[in-house]
Amino acid sequence: MEKTKIILDTDIGDDIDDALALSLILASPELELLGVTTVFGNVDLRAKLACYLLSAFKREEIPVFTGADLPLIEPRKIGLDFHQARIFPDSYQPEYRDGAVGFICEKARELPGQIELVAVGPLTNVALALRSDPSLKENLKGITLMGGQIKKPGAEWNIICDPEAAQIVFTSGVPIKMVGLDVTDPCKLTEEELKILKENKLMGKLVELWQAGRGWLPIPHDPLAVAAVFNDKLITWEQMKILVELQGSYMRGQTTVHSDGTVQVATEVRRNDFIELFLQRLATLPNDWEN
Repeated sequence: MEKTKIILDTDIGDDIDDALALSLILASPELELLGVTTVFGNVDLRAKLACYLLSAFKREEIPVFTGADLPLIEPRKIGLDFHQARIFPDSYQPEYRDGAVGFICEKARELPGQIELVAVGPLTNVALALRSDPSLKENLKGITLMGGQIKKPGAEWNIICDPEAAQIVFTSGVPIKMVGLDVTDPCKLTEEELKILKENKLMGKLVELWQAGRGWLPIPHDPLAVAAVFNDKLITWEQMKILVELQGSYMRGQTTVHSDGTVQVATEVRRNDFIELFLQRLATLPNDWEN
């Protein structure tokens, strides 16, 4: 089986779904993960968490790179939740490097037309890569992103964190699949499904740290975008033109729909089929982690 080569660009460490997405990638034989790049806020701590998961799942050979910590234009003053970082001691010093944008561009030049960039955080790294290397537009196979929404007003997190970057990406001409809140929200885990997920000791601990007394149930937003790379039959797609609202006090960051576009937008999801696949895959990961 020929594997799809991917790079994961992530703001791992806030919501639990980034860690779940990385885990699903490692558990999916259809995918070959070339590297992980971190974005937004404390990119070093995010890189440490990515390294920790890769090590725990015995994939230390996969490189991790830090990227942009600030949006292109407007800083967002938001307190971020790094409870998941408590899983490793302060003394933990894994090997990772700066240079996410350079890594993305270099790998795309090395393997033209072969790499799917899976972006599950704010799109700053992706926009900077597109601006720094005009050939990236032709060299990437495509971009699959988790972000935006089309069925109700309001800006989704990954888009509002850097609307200008999102606009650059959506208007780049690169083939794009957009997996937004319209299809990820219905995938919220039940208590029984969460119990199955927690059978993996490392995932169980990360979920516990993320919940931190709040009792929230995880929504696998980012894992659905990962699954869309190798099984797009889980999702109903419609072709649209997507632009991002850059002005206004209330609608800034809203993804807006226009006719005659080329973005493949997720509109419906086979929720139960996806969750079954997701839980089955995570059950195949190494489960010898010790607290």
